[in-house]
Amino acid sequence: MSRYELRFSGAGGQGLITAGIIMAKAASIYEGKQAVQSQSYGPEARGGASKSEVIISDGPIDYPKATAVDALLADMEALEEHRERTAAIRAGRRAAELPPHDKRVINHIDGNPY
Repeated sequence: MSRYELRFSGAGGQGLITAGIIMAKAASIYEGKQAVQSQSYGPEARGGASKSEVIISDGPIDYPKATAVDALLADMEALEEHRERTAAIRAGRRAAELPPHDKRVINHIDGNPY
């Protein structure tokens, strides 16, 4: 593994940010990997959109945000929002312009295997 990217996505109050912090610390402490965790959330105390990203790498991490997500953990509401976003992307951009990981996510959400 040179670089592995995880995204936890859902609503605030579900423990997504805590899960990301625990995952990053576990990779660093128990596996000796380099790890970084970033988070974003809305102004609501609970229920607003929330996201935690974890990057795990064998070497130094040059950028702390996910650019090609390897694993996604999301609740159904977040998946529905993602479906709407990908439909808008399809309408505005040709599939050939999408990065390969976005094509895999779009196909998976539509029920097609990779």
